[in-house]
Amino acid sequence: MPLPAADRTPPVLDTRFSEPARTLTIVASDAQTGDSGIAVVQYRVGSGGWQTYTAPIALPAAANVHYRAVDRAGNATRQWSQTIPAADRGAVDLGISVRTQCVGTTAQLAVHLLNKESAKAHLRIITPFGEHKSTGVAANGTVYRTFDAGALAAGTLTVAGYTWVDGTASYSAYTVPFAAVSCG
Repeated sequence: MPLPAADRTPPVLDTRFSEPARTLTIVASDAQTGDSGIAVVQYRVGSGGWQTYTAPIALPAAANVHYRAVDRAGNATRQWSQTIPAADRGAVDLGISVRTQCVGTTAQLAVHLLNKESAKAHLRIITPFGEHKSTGVAANGTVYRTFDAGALAAGTLTVAGYTWVDGTASYSAYTVPFAAVSCG
């Protein structure tokens, strides 16, 4: 009878940020060949020490959160990071999530926007690696965009939102930091 295949694939990580609760949830899965299961998920906020993840992380202010996981076979993910913007949003209410990541050896800046307004919004993402404009994003609609960066040093990007409701225009611009990532 053949032995089961060894698990040589690191876990997969995903995050979900809840704006009203200001919490970040880290989801780890290990459904590859061998399915050894998750041994530990760790995180750190800013330059703080690593902690074992057991429940959603409360983030009352802007923060850069780093996270990683190891499965029971000893396969480790690389360290990921996600920037959580400050709670104060201004006139156009947007959910903003920014993450640096590696796709192979290419560094990417991933930006996810949620239009939290009750009307359509025009959204613009301005990064050192390019811009993206989305017009007429529906209420509760989302925009997801990645920017290839080659090498990615820490920096900032700008997100702008514009709405026009009952003859009244609203505009807000947010400066959002992002973390460095090395994909070598």
